[in-house]
Amino acid sequence: MTENNFYHPDSGQSDFRPSFLHFALSLAIIVLSMPLLKVPHCSGSVPHAEPDTIIDLAGVWRFKLDRENVGVKEKWYSHTLPDKIKLPGILQAQGYGDDISIRTHWVSTLHDPYWYLREEYKKYTNRAMVKVPFTSQPQKHYLGVAWYQRDISIPKSWAGKHVRLFLERARWQTTVWVDDQLIGTNNSLCTPHEFNLGELSPGKHTITIRVDNGMILPYRPDAHGVSDALGGTWNGIVGRIELHAVPKVWIDHVQIETTFHTLDVYATVLIASEEPKIANEAQLNLTVIDPNTKKIMGATSKNISIKRDQRFVPVVARIPITKKVTYWDEFNPVLYELVTTVHSSAGTHSLRRKFGFREIKVEGRDILLNNRPIFLRGTHHGGDFPLTGYPPTDVAYWRKIFHICKKWGLNHVRFHSFCPPDAAFTAADELGIYLQIEPGMWNEFSPGSIMEGHLYVETERILRAYGHHPSFVMFSASNEPKGRWRNVLPLWAEHFRILDPQRLYTPGTGFTEPDAPGPTELSDYIVVQRFGRNRVRGPGGWFGIDYTRSITNVFQPVVVHELGQWCAYPSFNIIKKFTGYLRPSNYEIFRGSAQEAGLLPLAPKFEFASGKFQALCYKEDIEAVTRTVGLAGYQLLDLHDYLGQGTALVGVLDAFWDPRGYITPAEWREFCNPIVPLAWITNRIWTTTNTFSARLGVAHFGPIPVTNLVVKWSLSESTANLPIASGEFFAWAIRLGKETNLCTIAVPLKNVHVPAKYIFKVQFFELREPNQFTKAHPWNKRTLVAQNHWPIWIYPAEIDTNVPPNVFLTQDWCEAEKHLIAGDRVIFVPPIHMLNWWCPPLDPVPIFWNRQMNPQWNRMLGLLCNKSHPALALFPTEEYYEWQWSELVSRCRAINIGQLKSPVTPIVLAIDDWNRNWRLAPIFEARVANGRLLVCSFDIINQLDNRPVARQLRKSLVTYAASRDFNPKSNISLDELRPLWFNNFTMKLLRAQVIPPEAGLLMDGNPNTAWQARFSQTNLTNQQKVTYIEFKFPDKIPIDGLILLNCQNDRFRLGDIKDFVTELSEDGSTWQEVVRGTLSSTFNPQIIRFPKTYHASHLRFKPLSTHVLGSIPTIAELSVISPLPIPSEPIEPQGLQYRPTGYSSPDIDEAPPAWQ
Repeated sequence: MTENNFYHPDSGQSDFRPSFLHFALSLAIIVLSMPLLKVPHCSGSVPHAEPDTIIDLAGVWRFKLDRENVGVKEKWYSHTLPDKIKLPGILQAQGYGDDISIRTHWVSTLHDPYWYLREEYKKYTNRAMVKVPFTSQPQKHYLGVAWYQRDISIPKSWAGKHVRLFLERARWQTTVWVDDQLIGTNNSLCTPHEFNLGELSPGKHTITIRVDNGMILPYRPDAHGVSDALGGTWNGIVGRIELHAVPKVWIDHVQIETTFHTLDVYATVLIASEEPKIANEAQLNLTVIDPNTKKIMGATSKNISIKRDQRFVPVVARIPITKKVTYWDEFNPVLYELVTTVHSSAGTHSLRRKFGFREIKVEGRDILLNNRPIFLRGTHHGGDFPLTGYPPTDVAYWRKIFHICKKWGLNHVRFHSFCPPDAAFTAADELGIYLQIEPGMWNEFSPGSIMEGHLYVETERILRAYGHHPSFVMFSASNEPKGRWRNVLPLWAEHFRILDPQRLYTPGTGFTEPDAPGPTELSDYIVVQRFGRNRVRGPGGWFGIDYTRSITNVFQPVVVHELGQWCAYPSFNIIKKFTGYLRPSNYEIFRGSAQEAGLLPLAPKFEFASGKFQALCYKEDIEAVTRTVGLAGYQLLDLHDYLGQGTALVGVLDAFWDPRGYITPAEWREFCNPIVPLAWITNRIWTTTNTFSARLGVAHFGPIPVTNLVVKWSLSESTANLPIASGEFFAWAIRLGKETNLCTIAVPLKNVHVPAKYIFKVQFFELREPNQFTKAHPWNKRTLVAQNHWPIWIYPAEIDTNVPPNVFLTQDWCEAEKHLIAGDRVIFVPPIHMLNWWCPPLDPVPIFWNRQMNPQWNRMLGLLCNKSHPALALFPTEEYYEWQWSELVSRCRAINIGQLKSPVTPIVLAIDDWNRNWRLAPIFEARVANGRLLVCSFDIINQLDNRPVARQLRKSLVTYAASRDFNPKSNISLDELRPLWFNNFTMKLLRAQVIPPEAGLLMDGNPNTAWQARFSQTNLTNQQKVTYIEFKFPDKIPIDGLILLNCQNDRFRLGDIKDFVTELSEDGSTWQEVVRGTLSSTFNPQIIRFPKTYHASHLRFKPLSTHVLGSIPTIAELSVISPLPIPSEPIEPQGLQYRPTGYSSPDIDEAPPAWQ
């Protein structure tokens, strides 16, 4: 903005900005349309009042639930309500409402509504104590109307005053009566509900408030402003509940604007009058003070004429600042105070508002604050308050949250479809946190719709209540908008940018359409996870790459949407922290699952190991965004865990904002801080024939450029103190922004110690005396500015992988059995297609979001390695997954040793999803028959010339198997082991033909695909015509039963078959029923045992019903169980992989690992 944006007094025009005039006139139009005594409005302004002008209404109120919504008709406001309740407070926390049951109507779509049908949750459906798995449930649940009532006594000193009722936060729609007079209604989810009561006679009066927390407007049920996902469906009134007495000419509202180029403050003041029959002259004084020193920074005054019948007078004033000010930002969150006072014949009224001098704008791809580029390092907040259920309105709470954010290197918080109370803005102002606000919506929009109109109303309320806060720098209309939003939301952004240019506007946060983000011309900035198919988050930009190609044709600031979402195993210690409103039902269910699987003692180790893996992924995500020139920041999902939508344990902090213990703030700040050393390292796996190389850069978004910078680097073995190579250079000055090429480091690896993990470390030092930088004294008076590090693994270029003569290594179980019976040492490496369906694939990244909302067969959270086991003596590893393992897990399925009756202590455990808790072991050992068995499901056989990690693991395992140390403690029988091995292509090897032909998906050997029946009928019951699947074999084969796997990627599990019939035929015309039964609704494989072994050439499987009435049967895999020997050769090419094929929810936008 330049001075040309202003009208100047010497031109004969007013001395205020046109945008502020627009705001003033618009504000006047809005409020002039409101009857003064009947309709409330939310000013969000708290007058500077003497104690005798406020009555605190906190305490015990009379109360009654209105389940049938008859209170208005029956005039409950004129009756004395019978029950008692405390306000501020919410009714569900005080014993009112309904017990949680399987029929509770949850305001949510992002969970499994039929959870109580699932086999694993049936034990939690007891009426005495129902526990839901998809969220931390409230004590009670209630959607509907409740009435609150109390008597008040108006003092004589309030005679002739105008009285206002202030409800800091209510949910949802409030309607107020004083005595029998209806005052008005308010339905804001975001701002205070404030009611003009007019003049009340001294003495006793009764205030009655009807609160309706039902779905009074068509919000999407998953929007955090209305959803049960985080316990947001409370009914009550919280925060300050007060009566304010003001003169009959008072200050209704003040809006403040500052710029970087001038020291003037522009204020729009709305004067209200309740003396319509009397003309009034008033004086308006505006003073800017420094609240710390109490010095006056500038002042002005205006004389105002209030005409008869004029209820509102907008006044715009310029306040010249005569003293030096400090501009507000994350480094210097300096605040000033505007004191606005109106003097009239009705009395004197003052209002104080704190503000900061700042200007935010866009320049190309950069966001500039006070003409300096900023990089947003943000996290998500969805309005989760497990102790209270409602948003705290005390500043201390929000100071604590934002202090934690700063401690972890963040400068930004995005409120997802939620607007916090004023206390959050105040705390963010004080601490220098940049806020993005959303008006409670995650919606479909269309022109002329109710939600379009309500969006404008709610936005105006938010700007009036919180627009003066300097922390309020960004405004988004909705999370991931749907419908015809393109015709609505860009115009919203344009409209309010003109009305209030003090912040940046975007039509939405994240977009899920194929052509995301849609039109951007009217956006100040774009929050998105991808442009079409070109992603700006996820593994495609990791390991020294970035997202430059994805934003090649983008010329606006881009903030990455919901970065991260990587999960870690839960800590069950959190359960004891739930001492308030929400109950840890979900955690108790997860703990019960772990206990049943025998994994509960390992839970702390699972949390730590999976957390280390999670932190590695966050580091890669954050650094990839930070490396990319043209990206203006990111909004994590999340720094702390998310309790709803199935429970997403995506934080390095728990749901109470406490550290989970596997990464420290100092470690996190290495890659999430105002200044971050960067390295472009395109490979983490090296051999001794390579030359390690790294290009160094920096992202510097501190307060000023750094001068006299020394860059020091080193490459050290992780267990050694001295580096194998190091260096330093003088960088002179680092400007603000991103520098992608400070220098390139090259280190030959020919003579280094291998195999080993190495750490490449970069440190930035600032010289306080630049002339001290000499070869003789390079370390004099240095200050460490920043540091970062990256692990790499170096392996020998050549290694002897031959199997010693006393060890037999095989992929053929029949051969393995023979050698075990003979008393030999055997290493068995099962082919990836020869494991049963209880043995899922591993992944090179952890679970994304969670596997309740986003189910998949693949559910790995990391590895737990016994690194001191001699089997891994020649294979460098930590106790947890690091990047060298990615070469091994990309084509690996872990063996589910939970199927074994005998206890086994694995060498490497794969950590399974907490919802499933399978005991998965890629490497384990046991005594079997007369021999010793070492099982490794990692591929240590194929393409070893190109796979140094697999080569090294093979070397370590065969060396161990040949040694005296190979002495397994566990004993397993051959009968226990045989069921683990199952050819996934059995049906194809038996040359089965299937009818209908499209049902071939259920015998393709890949549970990530599924076949869905086709029906003309709307409901599937036993009485209706049913379909069937028929298999035809070339010859009669012996059949002992079937194994069936339900669809793996549908959280609603709509196609899970309940009742079924199986028939066999020897000729295809005469059929015999062999089994009629009931299946469970589960993701687990299910075995259908026949009464005996039958011989048949035709088989029919008939679904008779599904667990969810009206749904269509869906099957991922269906195979016969036959005593015939099935060859172990794969029917598919060697490149077979069990990749996820997509998600049932459009709200999941997970990127596949780039190396898959």
